[in-house]
Amino acid sequence: MIVSSRTKNLLIMPALVLTIVVAVFATTTMSSMLADSPQATTTMSLAIQPSSTAVVSSAALANEQSWTLGDIVINRPGQTTVLADGIVMSYVLRGSAHAPAGTIVKEGLFELNVSAFQPNHDLSGQQAGRWYIRGNWSITDAQAPQSVRGQRYRRGGLAGTLVNEMDENPFASTDEFSLPLHLPMMLTEEGWVRGRGTLTLVNTLEGGSVMLVVNRRATIIQPPRGEP
Repeated sequence: MIVSSRTKNLLIMPALVLTIVVAVFATTTMSSMLADSPQATTTMSLAIQPSSTAVVSSAALANEQSWTLGDIVINRPGQTTVLADGIVMSYVLRGSAHAPAGTIVKEGLFELNVSAFQPNHDLSGQQAGRWYIRGNWSITDAQAPQSVRGQRYRRGGLAGTLVNEMDENPFASTDEFSLPLHLPMMLTEEGWVRGRGTLTLVNTLEGGSVMLVVNRRATIIQPPRGEP
């Protein structure tokens, strides 16, 4: 029997179409399985990461800075304001700040403006009888020009916030206490810095210390693992 070329093509065409459909279906199914598999997704993600990607290290830019506080004066008993939800006691604390070396501000004035709130009943996020401390602190360089002192984004000092809650009002007694300090991102002579630390006042409030772990803005690029 003689089969024409046209007839042969008509017989081959359905088989070819079926083969293409099966291949497309298999590829789609495999992609779907890989997308649904966390392990496969992670493996693929790691596989396509370029080997030359650099890692920025901020830990290498952190250092501890500390100041000794002296001649501290606090306006005890402070200013008391009676509210419907409780009482607020406001204090201003000032003293000298001295750093031996390696700090942004070597000699200056430490100042803390703070309020302590005690609710007389439970409020949202606050418990009756506890003290909620909020304040602003600063260390101003004694050698900085008067025109730039106390400016947050100019040279001449450091400034931040204080937030804490306690069972007792620390400013109403002469016992030693410590409070956390926060240093938001700010511009100094040494560049952009931020950090956290602790304010400690001794039992007579005649002295104390400030300790900050300061992180400078990352400028050091470390090579990826496995490269010199």
